[in-house]
This record gives sequence, structure tokens and C-alpha cells, in this order.
Amino acid sequence: MKKLFISLCLVLLSVSTYAQSATDNALAENIIKLNAAKTANDFQTAKDSFTAQITANSDWHVGYYAALSTLKEAEILVKSKKFSEADVLTDEALTYLDPHANLEAANSEIRALKAYVYIVKTSVNPAERFSTYGRKASELLYLAQNIDQNNPRFDLMRAKLELLGNGKNVKNLFQHAALKLKSFSAKSKLDPNWGLKDAEYYISILK
Repeated sequence: MKKLFISLCLVLLSVSTYAQSATDNALAENIIKLNAAKTANDFQTAKDSFTAQITANSDWHVGYYAALSTLKEAEILVKSKKFSEADVLTDEALTYLDPHANLEAANSEIRALKAYVYIVKTSVNPAERFSTYGRKASELLYLAQNIDQNNPRFDLMRAKLELLGNGKNVKNLFQHAALKLKSFSAKSKLDPNWGLKDAEYYISILK
């Protein structure tokens, strides 16, 4: 009886491990598609792929990438002056991050992405929103005592925020972020490793 119980446990463990591996592989494939996305439709498609993977037990990566896809689409809409649609998407991005809010203080990636939400909200109308949404983004980026100084996406978000606030030497901030992003190595294939294309874009358009 004891041997049967042990055998059953091993089978269940094997099935669970296989299922987790399949889930991780699917997530990794979707991340590759997200990194290749360029248009609003591309990011919409990427978001749909991630949201299809969200379950009550899915870890923070799934909601994180669903939110990231949504924010990337929102940025494109802001550039197209579709401000109300972009606002809706930033609110949607928060719904993907909120279930993991308890990790915010310990997980620098979630914290940086939440700041990204408020940066995109600010970009809809910087003159009116910098004192509210911009301030919220600043709090997330600057006022935490346990910010991971090695996370280059914090540097990228700070540069974006300074750009919206008409800060000085903004191009230098993006160049600094780009250097850190180039040398950054994600801990796993599921961990965030994006941002270099963003930094290079701003470097190319800023004087």
C-alpha cells in the first residue's frame, strides 16, 4: 500500500511538472511574439495570447506581459492622438497588475511596469496630468527604499518621465538606460528583458 501511494505521488508530480513545463513554453513563445510586435494590432494579438493564459493560479509573469502588451498598444494610440482609447487601455493594464500588487514592493519589474501605466496616462495630456499621474509614477520610481538599482527598466521609465516633464539632458538619460539594458541578462526565459528598442527610439529622435 505504501509503495502504491509513493508511485501515485510520483505520477502526479510528473504530470504537474509536465503541465507547468508546457505552460512555461507557451508563455515563452508568446513573449517572443510580443518582442517582435510593431503595430497596435500586433500588441492586441499579443495581449489576447497572454490573457488566455491567465488563471487563478498563474504567476505574475502572465499578468505582467498582458499589461505590457496593453501599454505598448496604448502608447501607439497616444501617438495617433486616440487619447480616450489609450486611457481605457491603461486602466485595463492595471487590472492585470492589481492581482499581484502584494508583490509590488519586492518585485521591481511589477513596480516599474505600474509606473509605466501612470507614465502613459500622463502622456495623454502632460500639461494637466503631470502633477497627478506623473507624480504617482515618480513615487513608484523614486520613493521606494527597496528599488532594485540593477533593473534597467527603472532607468528607462525615469527617462520617459523626465521627457514628459521637460527635464534636462533627457537624451543622456535614455543613453544611460540603453547601456544598462544592453548589459542586462534576464534570470530566465520568462523574466522581462525588454526596453532597449524603446531607449534607442528616443535616442534617435532627441537632439
